[in-house]
Amino acid sequence: MPRAAVTTAAISLQQYLLHRSFWVGLFIGRVLPILIPLFAWTAVFASAGQKSLGDWTETKMISYYLLVFIFSMFTQIYFHRDLSRMVHDGTLNHWLLRPLSFFEMAVGMILGRVLTLLIPAVIVCIIGSVMIPELRELLWPYGMLKMTVLLPGVIFLLSCLSALIGMFSFWLIQTEGTFAMMMMVFEFFGGTLLPLSLLPSPLQHISTFLPLRFTINLPVRAILEHGSINIFYVIAGQALWSCGLIFAATILCKAGLRRYDAIGG
Repeated sequence: MPRAAVTTAAISLQQYLLHRSFWVGLFIGRVLPILIPLFAWTAVFASAGQKSLGDWTETKMISYYLLVFIFSMFTQIYFHRDLSRMVHDGTLNHWLLRPLSFFEMAVGMILGRVLTLLIPAVIVCIIGSVMIPELRELLWPYGMLKMTVLLPGVIFLLSCLSALIGMFSFWLIQTEGTFAMMMMVFEFFGGTLLPLSLLPSPLQHISTFLPLRFTINLPVRAILEHGSINIFYVIAGQALWSCGLIFAATILCKAGLRRYDAIGG
């Protein structure tokens, strides 16, 4: 099974690296949404004439958005889109009938996309560390160690979320609308647009009932704020939510495959 998944991941990686549209979409979908609040907060600090606003200094805010860019990069896994296309094109049969199982195919495709997204994430991390000495001081060595520990949980949780959305392909014509709606919630309650600590108290309470804060806000704060966020709490939250999403995705997958077979998909 591992060898088959690795082979599928290698093929997926080659496909993504050759498609220029993927990189253009990645730039528009990820870089621009991060640059806008980054420039906005820079202007806010400049106009206020202060070095800090509450617990947030300008350097800390810039570092926050650079790390947000790296972590939020993995919202582009898009397995739901691949599964939706296979269901409605009828090509899912190929994976149901071949020796390579549907699960192995899914793991391989997700792994290929993750490896592709690691490339710009690593580049941004290196450039940011070179251009912002304060960020380098925050990341090295303990921040980088925390990132190494927390990033796999972020990737796995976002992969489970994408897979769960993809399972609705058996009932919906397209899952893009569902994913877009989820992304709007993610941008706000995940901490992508601004740190959750700056939200009004009622909205902060809503974010505590969602898994999204374990993918952006809490991991980034655990890296930037030494000792204020318990890293084991973040890991436990990622693990629990991942298990819940896997359980839900498994139920939908079994029900969806039964429906797919019943209608002659």
